[in-house]
Amino acid sequence: MIGRKIDPSRFHAMVFVAAVLAHLITAWNSTGYHSADEHHQIIEFAQYHLDELPRGHLAWEYPTHIRSSIQPLIAVAVFKGTRTLGLTDPEQLMLLLRLLSAALALWAVHRFVRTAMDQIEHGLQPAFILLSYFLWFLPFLHVRFSSEGWSATFLLLGLTELLRLDNSTRSPYLMGLWGTLAILVRPSSVVVIVGALAWLLFAKRANKGQWVGIATSSVTMAGIGALLDSLFYATPTFSTWNYWMMAITGPPRAAFDTLPWYYYPPWIVKYALPPVGVLLLVAYALVLVRRPRHLVVWCITPLLLVLSIIPHKELRFLYPVADLLPWLLVLGFVEWRSWKWSSRATTVLLNPTIALAVVANIMGLFVVLTRPAGNGRTALLPVLREGGNVTYVIDPSIAWRIEVAPFYRTKLEGDTVIAPGTVQAPLRTTFVMAQEKDLHTLCERTGQRFEPVARTAPHWEALLLRWYTWNEGWPPWVLYRIRAN
Repeated sequence: MIGRKIDPSRFHAMVFVAAVLAHLITAWNSTGYHSADEHHQIIEFAQYHLDELPRGHLAWEYPTHIRSSIQPLIAVAVFKGTRTLGLTDPEQLMLLLRLLSAALALWAVHRFVRTAMDQIEHGLQPAFILLSYFLWFLPFLHVRFSSEGWSATFLLLGLTELLRLDNSTRSPYLMGLWGTLAILVRPSSVVVIVGALAWLLFAKRANKGQWVGIATSSVTMAGIGALLDSLFYATPTFSTWNYWMMAITGPPRAAFDTLPWYYYPPWIVKYALPPVGVLLLVAYALVLVRRPRHLVVWCITPLLLVLSIIPHKELRFLYPVADLLPWLLVLGFVEWRSWKWSSRATTVLLNPTIALAVVANIMGLFVVLTRPAGNGRTALLPVLREGGNVTYVIDPSIAWRIEVAPFYRTKLEGDTVIAPGTVQAPLRTTFVMAQEKDLHTLCERTGQRFEPVARTAPHWEALLLRWYTWNEGWPPWVLYRIRAN
């Protein structure tokens, strides 16, 4: 086996250097934000505290005090510090936050890999190392300055200390600290933490001193979190508690979209890329059945069960356990190999699936390393900053999906939103942001000519993204300049 000829420590060092480079490239290219919460509940909260955004512009989560102050305060500190040095460009400020996120995540993955590697047979350690850094969606998640991304990082640091409990007197305190931080920035991560603590109680059987250390640091960190929240919201509050209470009583406005309980497995197959997604589900099933006492099972299973019960579903709710998936894949392979029919099944089923997964993983890596986050609207900023107002051709009720946030570009007088079917007269703005499918209608109804000047995604990337979403995603947006007849 090739794995037996490789020194795992040296191989890990080489892979880590490559991972640093890959994360730098991803951080540079992954402009914008993946989900609305990543921007509106962190960056805009920070803007408000910098007196750059009116309170009325903030998401409803601000007045309900259900979001942690930790990341907005970090953003405030970064923005203030860099602006004293003359760095004010919003894209550069966000790049710094992505680099900070990547550095923290790489440190966490490095510590976790070094710790967990002892529990993996020598021949599979290189595969575990590679997957831990280069499973295609991980670099993208690692650079996100989001609650899901930072919670995943803190969770990984906490689990690292859990695995080191018997070898370090500091580990109980560090586990409590990192685990509580994971919950503070993303309260739903408590489900994963509870699973890990249950494993510690029933499978690991930690001693009394270790439990005291975990509890002491957890209570201390929770107190610090409540203090920061109280200062941030200017009133005594603890955002994590408020979040849990809201989860019980319901949000203060109309309910979110709801989906059936079984949606997550198909989503995993679809959005992890089918060959990779199939391997993830098969690996989870094998480990669940054959090694039900394993830590990975105790962390992932409670989260899957709770998220399946909750009617509102989003794929990003699974992100906090994303860094455990490389370990899951290796464990699943070990269990598959021990199956008595594995020789024939491996030839017929597993080997072709792995080959397809490798190709899909390379393609996925290439896309996430090179494209903006979300719908790519930040790719239009260089042109928009040349000056001129914009007409957004989209249903006004969902215009937030494509409008450029004030953080990146101050809204100009004359910026408008109009639904495609309601255009009846010539448009009076410099630019029009629309989809190519609406261009013919715009030309007919306005009698104007539109020159394409920028796209949210090049044609080849748009094709890949359409395949990725199974033709359900939004087509790319095009920025047109209105030309005089």
